[in-house]
Amino acid sequence: MKISIDKKQFEFTNGETILQVAKRNGIKIPSLCFDERFKPQTTCFICIVKDEKSKKIIPSCSVKALDGMSIITDDEEIKKYRKMALELLLSEHDADCFSPCKTACPAGIDVRDYILFSRIGQELNGFVTVRKKNPLVAVVGRVCPAFCENDCSRNNIDETVNIRLLKKYLGDSVYETLYDELFKLESSSIKKSPSSKKIAIIGAGPAGLSASYYLSLAGCNVSLYDSNEKLGGMLRYAIPSYRLPSALLDKEIDSITRLGVEVFNNYKVDTEELKKISKKNDHVLLSIGTWKETALGLDESKYANVIPAVSFLRNVFKGNIKSVGNRVVVIGGGNSAIDAARVCIRFGAKVSLAYRRTRKEMPALNIEIEDALKEGVELFELMNPFEVIPSMVNGVAGAIKFRKMVLSDECDNSGRRKIKDTDDFKTFDLDTLVYAIGQKAEPELIDSIKAMGLNNVIVCGDARTGASTVIEAVADGRKTAEKILKITKDELAFYSLREKGILACSHNDKQERVMVSHLSAPERIHNFREIESGYEKIYAVKESERCINCGCSVLDECELRKYSIDYNADPNKYKQVSTKDKKVSTGVIPAFSDQSLKHMLHEPSKCIKCGKCISVCKEVAGVDALSFIGRGLGVVLSSNTKNMISESSCTLCGMCIDSCPTGSLSENIPNSKWTGFEERIAECQGCYLKCKIKYAYNNKKSFRGRSSDTPICSIGRWGWNDNYEHPEKYYTNKIKDYKTVLFDTSKITDGEFLKLADIVLCLNSVESSDNPRLNYELDILRNNDVSILNLALIKELPDLKKYSRPVLVFNYFNYDPKRLNAFIDKIPNIKLLPIYYKVI
Repeated sequence: MKISIDKKQFEFTNGETILQVAKRNGIKIPSLCFDERFKPQTTCFICIVKDEKSKKIIPSCSVKALDGMSIITDDEEIKKYRKMALELLLSEHDADCFSPCKTACPAGIDVRDYILFSRIGQELNGFVTVRKKNPLVAVVGRVCPAFCENDCSRNNIDETVNIRLLKKYLGDSVYETLYDELFKLESSSIKKSPSSKKIAIIGAGPAGLSASYYLSLAGCNVSLYDSNEKLGGMLRYAIPSYRLPSALLDKEIDSITRLGVEVFNNYKVDTEELKKISKKNDHVLLSIGTWKETALGLDESKYANVIPAVSFLRNVFKGNIKSVGNRVVVIGGGNSAIDAARVCIRFGAKVSLAYRRTRKEMPALNIEIEDALKEGVELFELMNPFEVIPSMVNGVAGAIKFRKMVLSDECDNSGRRKIKDTDDFKTFDLDTLVYAIGQKAEPELIDSIKAMGLNNVIVCGDARTGASTVIEAVADGRKTAEKILKITKDELAFYSLREKGILACSHNDKQERVMVSHLSAPERIHNFREIESGYEKIYAVKESERCINCGCSVLDECELRKYSIDYNADPNKYKQVSTKDKKVSTGVIPAFSDQSLKHMLHEPSKCIKCGKCISVCKEVAGVDALSFIGRGLGVVLSSNTKNMISESSCTLCGMCIDSCPTGSLSENIPNSKWTGFEERIAECQGCYLKCKIKYAYNNKKSFRGRSSDTPICSIGRWGWNDNYEHPEKYYTNKIKDYKTVLFDTSKITDGEFLKLADIVLCLNSVESSDNPRLNYELDILRNNDVSILNLALIKELPDLKKYSRPVLVFNYFNYDPKRLNAFIDKIPNIKLLPIYYKVI
């Protein structure tokens, strides 16, 4: 009999489904619920195909192939319905593909992973994890606004994990003790090629440094040009050393340039020079930052003591400004204004900070504002600069007049309340006036790109986006480098997002946040020493233990996510529906997780009700521990109304985990690195069956075991975690001292010999065995008419003269030595197979 699939003819046997015929012939049809080991579920409906004759859409997993049938597996209509099916499944899949800290981070750093490395004392691995997305580890650990902490799931328990400081800890740890080891690791991973691209980067701020790092690792020949004496851009010249020490910045920059970056300092690039550089390179990145400062518009350029904030900070760093007088007024509400005000405090001045809105609307980091106020900066809200008043000295300002403002009820485009003039004014006498009301890139170079037709010049960082944070500039530098390298993969292009407040784990005690010491205001206002100390190792570990390791544990394997990306499914399409009164959630979102089995974690909110776990438990493991309970949208996978799988006949074989396409069932093992692993198949050392296990490794450390080509028992599943030394952890019956071997070990065989046996004798009954691999092998032997006998007494022993390959299977962890040796004496040529199984 023949069937046509996508215009090709294939033979099939009676009873085969369309999906089976397609798979056998290498035609890929997506499916989430299909498993050849049991009957079709037909629950996911993404395996649909089209019957070309009837034009009907049919599920390929359950419809039998018919002679002469013509099937189409992929066209626009099929794609539309598969996408709809996926979006319906996603409506009940309330889960974070990534931890919220990662999705909140502009650079998409794997926060959970580097926190796990901090927890287990692998600082270099944690550092390298950050560096995959952000090469300025220690810098960002000091100056980042920590967007990640705003979305930290821990906020729903007590308060956020101190993510920024853990990053700072990793950076400082590596630069202090592992600097040479880092260089060996990174330099050995550079992809060298004789045809490497030549890349010029103009501007060595965070974006330029970031791009330099990733392009260098990719084997490109990178030249870095900067107009300043030293690299770093605004990191060096606009952030005071009490926040970012110069020595630390030097170390971080050196860790990048030593990878082969050619550096040109004091190199001013004008339009003609840009044209020359463009001709000499395959690509040019223009990361010149936003050094051009917005003017006050009050003829301030006439006065020598009226200075824009970034220029002021830059000249302080260079040593060109050593005094600011007794009275300073700073205008602005951003970080540059705050930094300028705090620097002036350190010069011994009385500082007044004026902002045209209220403190609530100030864009500066709240902690920086707080520190400024503690140090003595006086804040004046709702003050709009009106007039600079000259002093008696020619060319010097003596005062500034502000118009007092009020907030209106109207909002502007940014969502903030508009300000309105009043007829009141306030005047401040001053010795120095510093203003920070906006920044932008120098337009000359950017405008020349199009004018001169420089098609290989790319603008990146703040020069492209406008003034932003350091981490945002770093992210843009990396993404620009990836465009040049034609790296198009964006792991954050698709992800589902858990409803706020529903945690990955339901049992989390409150734990106090581990803080670090700060210099007090009196200690710091007379110097530029770094204010914030870092974590010592013991405290970094303690703080990292507060992380609840949220995000999906099977991200790299999730079939639902894979197909959703393939079909461009919208995870939120059917999450909510409108009713007359309000929007209601369509999916069931049980706000709990079942951790009662200790080793396994069940998160009902991830379940898509495919039923594969139930089938594999019943038909492969032979346990029948799982079922769906409840009705309608309240259906939950469990075994009882308490939603606790532990109160079932579960034997912890974990094959339900292997079958789950979404990670609703997963391993619950602490301190495990779940992403970026490699899998290797090796023999289980739990017993002499020597099952093949897929072990997952990261950094040469095993952190998971799963079944390979055959079923797996509980010791095979979990025993690797303690080198199989403690089977009692995974075996509920009483275990004797199995380490004392009381039989002739020369007679021991393994699982491979079992396949060749012509009779199998099982000491004690194994009809209710909880070793699925044994059941699997015995079923195959039975189907091949091999005798399987359960024995309790020697008198039950049959005549074995006609058998040349007898095998005696017994419970390695719970056997009776006398009875066993009595059997061995009676059958001198028998092979022994000691394994684990439950005795009745």
